[in-house]
Amino acid sequence: EISCEPGTTFQDKCNTCRCGKDGKSAAGCTLKACPQ
Repeated sequence: EISCEPGTTFQDKCNTCRCGKDGKSAAGCTLKACPQ
């Protein structure tokens, strides 16, 4: 469950995601291959 401020960005492992308008989903994330 994602909880974020709409319009802001947040980290998901090594990727940066933009928060969706509902504050409960990612509108889009960078797709870098994160080291394990």
